[in-house]
Amino acid sequence: MILSIVVGWYVGLRIERAETTATKRRALTIGVVFHVGLLFVFKYLTFAASQLGLLLHRDFSVISITLLIGISFFTGELSS
Repeated sequence: MILSIVVGWYVGLRIERAETTATKRRALTIGVVFHVGLLFVFKYLTFAASQLGLLLHRDFSVISITLLIGISFFTGELSS
């Protein structure tokens, strides 16, 4: 969560200091992609890996990530 805070803070600074709309949009896009990717990794990666394993007849049970408590709420609050 500390990494999420730092990335959100940095993206906010980049948006504030950007001179052009294109630069602001690029920084915002990077921030949104990072936070959605973080949500995917912690909430859905285990499920996606197990479904892919069933589809490919492989065992991806090695991929098991513990869900951080409140990650959806925390990430949603950062983006608002």
